[in-house]
Amino acid sequence: MIIFGSRTTSKVVALLIFVCAVCHQKAGQRLVRRRTWFTLFFAPIFPFGHGSYSVACAYCGNAYGLTRENADKFIADYEALQVSAAADRILADESARIDAEQQSSDGQ
Repeated sequence: MIIFGSRTTSKVVALLIFVCAVCHQKAGQRLVRRRTWFTLFFAPIFPFGHGSYSVACAYCGNAYGLTRENADKFIADYEALQVSAAADRILADESARIDAEQQSSDGQ
């Protein structure tokens, strides 16, 4: 006897903070990807299609669908923000290191 079926999974792909179109509050907007998987003996084997995307407001809970192209733009903005934050941390660390070296050389 073979047991097969399908299962839908949801995954938060990205998170950006901007003003919600519904509640007009500045809050986290989560990009959620839903995919349906073919399962064999309750284990997911392969997905059906590309899935669907939705954006959910963390403040009001409203969610609305998004096209794949707009979801790709959302993800690109999220990744750019992550790179920018990492660069800011590296610059701050380097500036602190330089200041520490200058203070130690001034003290000698």
